[in-house]
Formats: sequence, structure tokens, C-alpha cells
Amino acid sequence: MPRRPKPFTRGGTYQLVNRGSRRAVIYVTKEDCLLFVTLMFRFAAECQITIIAYCLMPNHYHIVVRQDSDTSISTFMQRLNQAFSLRSNMIHRRSGTVFQGRFFASYIEDDAYMLQCCRYVHANPVVGGLCDDPSEWEYSNFTEWIEVPRPQHISDLIDGVFPPDLDYREFVLQQCHAHRPLDKRLEKVLHLSGCLS
Repeated sequence: MPRRPKPFTRGGTYQLVNRGSRRAVIYVTKEDCLLFVTLMFRFAAECQITIIAYCLMPNHYHIVVRQDSDTSISTFMQRLNQAFSLRSNMIHRRSGTVFQGRFFASYIEDDAYMLQCCRYVHANPVVGGLCDDPSEWEYSNFTEWIEVPRPQHISDLIDGVFPPDLDYREFVLQQCHAHRPLDKRLEKVLHLSGCLS
């Protein structure tokens, strides 16, 4: 993995990506997905990290986060990946690394880029051929983004950041079905992380 261009900072927003060792499946069962999500929210609360968007794919994950304290995202990710790996290996009676190595992180410098990252994350299962509609994929928080009314924690994150007239569901579906070109910054990040290789 390439070196991270800047350290994690309080108030910074980042896209985090990791995949299975040798591109192997990470989440063997539904319970594996639920375990990962449970651990993700537990360690996010402990480290004061806000989960903005996430999606678990069979052999990789995407998480968009904001660091709300001086506890680094690196600490959060180390705890999450280590705890999941230990439990997953114990449950499935295997040993060795679950993830390919250190996670990849990309700084999200503005709201427009954050919107593109969240759209990409939520469209991922459809683009990957795992479902026909992102609301069918239970291992992401897409449905929270389109609920009416939105849950307060999602509204707090996106109201005032994204255009008020944005139909987020339609925006994501455009990415899903039209295979719109990716934002150039996002495309570069995904190539560097290995998700588009």
C-alpha cells in the first residue's frame, strides 16, 4: 500500500478501504457481516469516529468516516480489523491474516467529493452484480439515507452538506445503472486501494 499523504486529523473525513488477503472472501456468513458491523459501531463509539457511509462486499469493505477527537482513525481501524480477524478465525477454525494488510485511506477534502464517495459506496453492491437495487443490500447503511424522515444521526451528517433538493436514491441509482464515470479523484483512490485493479 502507498504511504498515506497526510496524517489523520480531528474533523477530517476519510474513505477507508480494505480487502481480504489474496482477495479472498472476508464475510463467509451473514453472521460475519453482522459481527463486523457490530464491532465497527462499537469501536467507532469508543474512538469518537462518526460512521457516515459503509458497505460490506464479500471480499472488501468501504467506510466513510469523520474523526471527531484526537483518537486517530488508525487506532479505530486497528481495533476493528484485529478484533474481527481474531473472532472470524476462531469461528471458522482457521488461522492467518484475514485482510490483505494495512487499510487504505483517502482524505475527503470537500462536500462534493464526499457526496461522490458516499454514492460510490452505496452503489457498490449493484455495480458488483450482487443485487438489483442498493436498498436490497443489507450490509450497508443506504436505506438509512433514503428513509423518510431520515434518522436524526444521518440528517445531522448530511443536511446542509448536500443540496437540499437532491434525491439521494435517484442519485445512487444513476451510478448503479448508467455506470456513470467515476469522479476522477475517486477513481484514482480506488485504483490505489486495489479495488479497481
